[in-house]
Amino acid sequence: MSVPRHPPEEPVILALDQGTHASRALLINPRGEVLFSHKLRVGLTRHGPNEVEQDPNEILISLNHVIGEARNFAKIHRLCIRSAGLSTQRSTVVAWHKVSGQVLYPALSWQDTRARQYLDRLEDEEQEIKVRTGLQISPHYGASKLRWLVEQVPEVSQAAKDGNLHLGPLASFLLFHLLEQRPFIIDHGNAARTLLWNISTRDWDPYLLKCFAIVARWLPRPLPIRADFGRLSDGGIPVTAVNGDQAAALYGHGALHADTVMVNIGTGAFVMIDTGKRVMAHPRLLSSITDSAINKCSYALEGTVNGAGSALQWAEQTWGLDISLSPQGQKPPLFINTVGGLGSPWWQAGPSPHLHGSGTQGCRSKPAECIAAILESTAFLIFANLQQILHHGFIIRQLSVSGGLSRYDMLCQALADLSTLPVIRSRQREATARGIAWQAGNQAKAFPAMSGQRFEPQLNPTLKRRYRRFIAILGESSG
Repeated sequence: MSVPRHPPEEPVILALDQGTHASRALLINPRGEVLFSHKLRVGLTRHGPNEVEQDPNEILISLNHVIGEARNFAKIHRLCIRSAGLSTQRSTVVAWHKVSGQVLYPALSWQDTRARQYLDRLEDEEQEIKVRTGLQISPHYGASKLRWLVEQVPEVSQAAKDGNLHLGPLASFLLFHLLEQRPFIIDHGNAARTLLWNISTRDWDPYLLKCFAIVARWLPRPLPIRADFGRLSDGGIPVTAVNGDQAAALYGHGALHADTVMVNIGTGAFVMIDTGKRVMAHPRLLSSITDSAINKCSYALEGTVNGAGSALQWAEQTWGLDISLSPQGQKPPLFINTVGGLGSPWWQAGPSPHLHGSGTQGCRSKPAECIAAILESTAFLIFANLQQILHHGFIIRQLSVSGGLSRYDMLCQALADLSTLPVIRSRQREATARGIAWQAGNQAKAFPAMSGQRFEPQLNPTLKRRYRRFIAILGESSG
């Protein structure tokens, strides 16, 4: 890619963004400009609607590759990599042997819900778990998947008996293999997505460990999001920030504003508003930690949508839909988007994904309308979360959108029309990478906000009627 003019030996941050479908390395200067970007795709295996796995070794190899490419570019262009930050997909978990480092089972993706049955017996503890973690009980989060690994995989249970088991979020596995000294550590942001970590004490919680029958010594030592994690084995670059991808993305567009809701739309979609130093409770949304150092923390209120880019991928695999087509149609079929289950504010599996009132024949004859239906349903799910934030008393003046699916004008305009708020789409869509670079640089001031396209709300009664119908169908299906 082209390189903006910069002085010789300019300091830059290496941002490592490990997502569901690709690993990226970016070099970002103190002004927030991306000087270099390289990505390598990684695989995702679906064994059914509830079983979604990835190969941790493939992910590790991909990261080592993109790190090498970034270092070569920095050397050629006389850039000094001052530090590195790592962002990872949250709620994906791994089990490995603590001596050999060998993976004991494929990584269970954040989309994997096979261990739902371990949550059924915790109904009486649900409110206490939410108070301690800020999370709803959900099979998407790490605890039930970790319990499944220990009980159902002989290699994992044997390692536990021998005292050789390491369990944790994907980030802990990557840090173990990427860093010198092979430390067994994890950041606050990823630890917080396990249902085992207390958002107030900022440590593993004995009550939660007992709920899920997880032994503390199996888990990595938590560190603040901004901390000295160690040095990369490849090049000795200090890693000074680690975070979950969506939490990092909150800082990707400049200074945080209390009147702005951040919406990041990738494989999943996440709706977040900064609540500063206060953990704000909400009955249907999540309380998330977004930034931390030794003596300070920042939090957000968060809504989560499972069926964003994953819904397009589901339609490609299930219906053979050509998702490279541009969306078309003012009144597409109504897609009941429960891909991956309903996240907030429903927190249930929901009915099977389907086109309401029609079969898949319409997708074969009018595939562009089917794509429009999926994007529209994503906007509906995002708006349902935004309404929860608005009803909680926040005064919102605009939405800031980022992520791969934000490239669709139709989706951005639908969000503007539904919310009656302007939507700002940054021209720099690498919000996660910019955010983790800012945290790794330990900057007091945020990067300058990137200019972007503005979508003004328009009167769209048809869209709002379709939204109400969509919500009503979900209500009817869920009983």
